[in-house]
Amino acid sequence: SILRHRDLASFQQRSAARVESGETLVAVTDEGALQGIAVIKPNESEVEQLFVREGVQGTGVGKRLLAAAERALVQSGCRDAHLYAVVGNDAAHRFYERNGWRRNARPVEYKAEAGVLADGDGRK
Repeated sequence: SILRHRDLASFQQRSAARVESGETLVAVTDEGALQGIAVIKPNESEVEQLFVREGVQGTGVGKRLLAAAERALVQSGCRDAHLYAVVGNDAAHRFYERNGWRRNARPVEYKAEAGVLADGDGRK
């Protein structure tokens, strides 16, 4: 998975504050079941977290969350953005690269350069 959190209750409590501040985007089913989240830090031009539940991965939820995070960063005035992916998480690396992000000089950082976010979907 993209992210596995050991203590879901603690994660939900910390995420709740971010949701209220408008920094977390949440993907849910029509019934309200959590499918995934994206946490952004507009002041740092960063996609801080992207999480998609097991069983939902590969259905386009992550792609839609990433695109929504990119749009939210653009709307907050960001012209470029970055995110970090754990070294060795090859599935995440492939996901970000398929979605228009490229590896930066540091081995765990991906970057969308100036202008890439300008069209609102993060793709070149």
